[in-house]
Amino acid sequence: MDSDHLREQPCLSRACAIQSCLFDNDFKEEKCYTHIMNLYKCCSNYYDLKKKEFPNKPLEELPLTTSCPKYTILVKKIDNLQKEIKKD
Repeated sequence: MDSDHLREQPCLSRACAIQSCLFDNDFKEEKCYTHIMNLYKCCSNYYDLKKKEFPNKPLEELPLTTSCPKYTILVKKIDNLQKEIKKD
């Protein structure tokens, strides 16, 4: 893995906002869904950009950032969160 990409932190502020929200809300994740979705949207945009930069790389090999889950995991997390929000 190229460590230069790990220095990229385009979504760090959104990840930190989740931590603050969880702390402020007694770690009740459902109170922070907006912050979580904001992070996932940022990460999705990041990976969209990386897909354009590296069109021949498989999705699971896209460059990583420590603020975002791997692309394949991100897709599952977005789907799960949307289902959870619909339940509430």
